[in-house]
Amino acid sequence: MATWTSILGRSAALLNDQERANYTDTVLLPYLNIASSELQEIFELNNIAVTAESSATIAVPAGTSVIGFTTVPALPTNLIEIQELFESQTGQEAWTPVTKRDYLTPSILGTTPINIFGIWAWMDQEIHVRAAVGAIDLRLDYIKSKIGRAHV
Repeated sequence: MATWTSILGRSAALLNDQERANYTDTVLLPYLNIASSELQEIFELNNIAVTAESSATIAVPAGTSVIGFTTVPALPTNLIEIQELFESQTGQEAWTPVTKRDYLTPSILGTTPINIFGIWAWMDQEIHVRAAVGAIDLRLDYIKSKIGRAHV
């Protein structure tokens, strides 16, 4: 696999600067990062296999109705878009898909205690669910951020 340094070296050579007098790593690095960002976006938009990920089990305590990037428990930091969400009673590993909704209204949430989430919505960069009376495990299939920034 090519390293960032070798890519920058080949780029300088293609720009007819094998000596790297004008096209140094410092000069080329911002352009490599732009290309890397654009490639990552193409991968994410087209759900290329290297961006597919299944999360580790996320243990959601009883009474929790919001799971975000800064909550406890937290969403994976490399999450771009959730493809599917699964739930299981804590420790059971019997995964059931959770139905996605565009939003959760008070009439949908209801007041009856529940043992499973059943439905979820993505609002304000967080997963919103009905608060359950017991702990529930979640697992996500999602598109992840794959390509990092180039450093030399």
